[in-house]
Amino acid sequence: MTVLIVGVAILLAGVAVLWLGWRGPRLDDHPICRRCGYDLYGSAVGSDCAECGCRLDGPRALRRGNRRRSGRTLLVGGLMLLSGVGLAGGAGYTWWGAADWIIHKPTFWLRHDAIRQIGTPQEPNAMQLAERLDQRRLSVAQEVALVGPVLRLQGDPSLAWVDPWPEILETLVVRGHLSPPQLGRFAAQSFDTRLTVRPVLRRGDSLRIDLDSFLRRSTPNARWDMTQVTSAWTLAGVEVVAPGGFEREWTGLAGSFHGGYAASFSLDRQLEAAALGPATLRSQLDVTMTLTAPVATDPVSLTVDLSAPVEVAAADAVVDEFVAEPALVDAVDAAWTATRVESAERGGSVWLRFDPPPASLAMAVWLEQSGREPQRVGRVHVPAGHAAGWREVRFRRGPGPAAGEATVRLEPDQAAVAHVPTLGAYWGEPLVRSGIVVDAPYHPPLNLDASLATAVEQAVYLDRIGLTDGRRGKQLSMSVQARNASVRLDYVMRVDFGDGWIDAPGHQNLQARVGDNTGYSSGRWAVVPPGVTRADIMLVPNLKWEDHSPDPTPPWGHGLLFEDVVLTPSGSGPVFGRVVPLDDGVLED
Repeated sequence: MTVLIVGVAILLAGVAVLWLGWRGPRLDDHPICRRCGYDLYGSAVGSDCAECGCRLDGPRALRRGNRRRSGRTLLVGGLMLLSGVGLAGGAGYTWWGAADWIIHKPTFWLRHDAIRQIGTPQEPNAMQLAERLDQRRLSVAQEVALVGPVLRLQGDPSLAWVDPWPEILETLVVRGHLSPPQLGRFAAQSFDTRLTVRPVLRRGDSLRIDLDSFLRRSTPNARWDMTQVTSAWTLAGVEVVAPGGFEREWTGLAGSFHGGYAASFSLDRQLEAAALGPATLRSQLDVTMTLTAPVATDPVSLTVDLSAPVEVAAADAVVDEFVAEPALVDAVDAAWTATRVESAERGGSVWLRFDPPPASLAMAVWLEQSGREPQRVGRVHVPAGHAAGWREVRFRRGPGPAAGEATVRLEPDQAAVAHVPTLGAYWGEPLVRSGIVVDAPYHPPLNLDASLATAVEQAVYLDRIGLTDGRRGKQLSMSVQARNASVRLDYVMRVDFGDGWIDAPGHQNLQARVGDNTGYSSGRWAVVPPGVTRADIMLVPNLKWEDHSPDPTPPWGHGLLFEDVVLTPSGSGPVFGRVVPLDDGVLED
């Protein structure tokens, strides 16, 4: 603004200097005809102008003196004029561009331009419209007139649902400007549901229905209660899933809610009447939605038609691709890194460990032992590149493994990926491991770095240990804490009241990642013998940590012993222990 004022001042001064230069200095005191500029020096007084004939007796007929224009003054004035125009013009252009003229735009014009640019993030017209709406500077009629365009934007997925339009719609909802049909439209457009099903279905396989609801185009503070129920599912006119095959209730849905549901239903008998070939899976989703915030509304009922094209294939059809690229034979075989076979009172398990395979595996798992018929244990699916880890395949039929050695064979199997919603390519050759000893001892990898002992002793402690009354008498209760552990921990708990170690139930263990602050509270898991007031407590590495953890990092492999801990009804703590190396016998006991 200062530059603009200075520029205007220079411009005005330049105009004044130009005027002075154009007029010029006075050279004499002769009388001059004002009309034609004729020099009347020597003419009789009261006569007319000899040049133009103008009467010279009027009050302003004459002026005094001849003048001569000044070139230098004109040059200076011209330069000042140009400088003033440049300064004032540049500053004025900047000031004009920076001025927020949109705040003065009439509402009808503002609304027109905002709707014309609808869907543009942070569009100035829309932002000003939202500000006026928030400040109640629009009439009721003008606010109501916004409902239709905003709902059209919300329902058009090709346009971005961005600020300030969600806020504008929320304000209109709060002020009660939406009619019941418009409220239903708002609810319907706030979420969408997608149906995913495997594109080719074989008779005899299970049908996996993936039904996902997304709350994507709602308003910032909206909270919804929602109930979803599907009608019967039909495939080529044949009912394959009875009504109620999907029913879910959610409360307080907000923001970018994603609600998923997956169910498997057998198609073995239901598809007997369905013709092979292309078909359509159909159902209806009946939805009841209630807005609970920022304002409560009446429930709104919606019906969403669900359909997906599928193809019905024969029970023995191979619909995925099973290939074995020669260049990957060794890499796929090497990805199967370890095998365990465990027996149980009923059945047993085959454990398979895989590093990330270069090709996806869809396999039937077979167990072969001398003198026995091959047993089909189950199926395993390992996607290409999947994280390393163990896969447990349990015996579902048959007697389970016998003592001795066994051979585990993996055969390509279409049924192993019947649950996968998309078709894919899988490894097409068998994989075999022989000489597997049933129930062979197995020790998982553990971190045995002795330099971490002091850090573990400082990080892990008994926060509270005491006695509680139970139905069987006094029982041990305790709380174990890990604070900023420098190594991964996975411990199971043991206690010794003087007559041998007692294990805590299998689900009672302490798990902590590096840097975690976590703990575990255990109550009433060991009966304290009468008269016992002290006990030894030990945290022992969990030898089955691989079974439940996707993290391949080996946990700390040494025990932590808390000796001669006092047991009182009021509880004691904190108690710190000491690291003790554990040999195989202690780990197995």
